[in-house]
Amino acid sequence: ARNRMRVVVEEAFLRLFNTLKPTPGFFASVDYILSCNVIEGDMIKGVHLIEFTEFSAPRLNKFSQRVYRLQDLLEPGLMGAKPSPVRDIPMKNYWELTNV
Repeated sequence: ARNRMRVVVEEAFLRLFNTLKPTPGFFASVDYILSCNVIEGDMIKGVHLIEFTEFSAPRLNKFSQRVYRLQDLLEPGLMGAKPSPVRDIPMKNYWELTNV
């Protein structure tokens, strides 16, 4: 699934940016994001072990990350409140995402 999604990103990049070459670290960052969110987990034995990363881009070329446990996302919150993240990873340039 990750490989197929990466191919889709590569094709979209070529189609949208035709003659531009990706900057160093662009596809490494794509691979990192896919590795965080295209995962295999055991819903029966380990729902508390499954984590998802929310990526946001508060500034151009910069990403913040918040990591949530699936178990917390499945529990009904008070008035639809979002659960607290288990980890908050500070904002980084996209080419630095893989430096965890």
